[in-house]
Amino acid sequence: MSPVDLIAEVEVLLAHPDGRRAPGKIWVARPERVSDREAVCSIGVDGLQALRPIHGSDCLQAMLLALRLAAGTIGDFMAKGGQLLYPDGSGPMDLEPYFGSLVSARAAFTDLQWLRLDVRGVVSSAGLAVVRPADRKRCTAWFVSEGYSSFTIDCASGKKDVLRQVGQHLKWREQFGYDFEDGEGNLDALNDGFDFEIPASGRFVLELSEPEVLWREDARWFEGLLSIASDHSRRHLALGHRFFTVLWADDTSPLLGLVVEKVAVPYPWTPPPRPTQA
Repeated sequence: MSPVDLIAEVEVLLAHPDGRRAPGKIWVARPERVSDREAVCSIGVDGLQALRPIHGSDCLQAMLLALRLAAGTIGDFMAKGGQLLYPDGSGPMDLEPYFGSLVSARAAFTDLQWLRLDVRGVVSSAGLAVVRPADRKRCTAWFVSEGYSSFTIDCASGKKDVLRQVGQHLKWREQFGYDFEDGEGNLDALNDGFDFEIPASGRFVLELSEPEVLWREDARWFEGLLSIASDHSRRHLALGHRFFTVLWADDTSPLLGLVVEKVAVPYPWTPPPRPTQA
């Protein structure tokens, strides 16, 4: 197909469930009328599978049906553990502006086994879990076997060093033009920049080592960090990902039973306004 036939395209990076990454492209061609009652539209998701041209009663219908076919193909790829990333490797790609609700996020859990650490942490405890340091080696090996990526924050040296670690991992200077440790660690800013790269498996665990040290130094900031992490877990759960935070702590830790975030009955939901007629 010649380039002049294309009316829209976007470059993507396909992250396969086995870890492979390959360039791809989503494209749609100009619909063509083939008769008074029929039109055809070609569409593709290069890198996944060849898609057949889609026929409709007119050009608009053919193009909309073709977009549905592409969305279904991408949805099937995601349901099997794949992801669409931006060409530079960041992501996952936000597909809502392209396909709306046509691409459905896969379920994070298809079998809720309550003895699993991730099920208990994500579903039962709002994205938080506690594991004894004595079980750390075995637990870390389990993360690897389950396809989890991880980032460990060592709290032993206090808040200033924690801010440095967080800022480096989140590439704070590259994103915002300053070092995160240059200040008190504004929680609103942290909430805005709290964006970890989720692997193709859709699984990520944030680890806090010796969290009591940070809590004793600045309890308010520590509780704010856990609140942000908990909210991040809920967001990823809605996208079909497993994100949760593990605190390495013993049975005697003063953090056990700490109330991090209360859930209040919300105000009534207001439906969005209907679009005005031109």
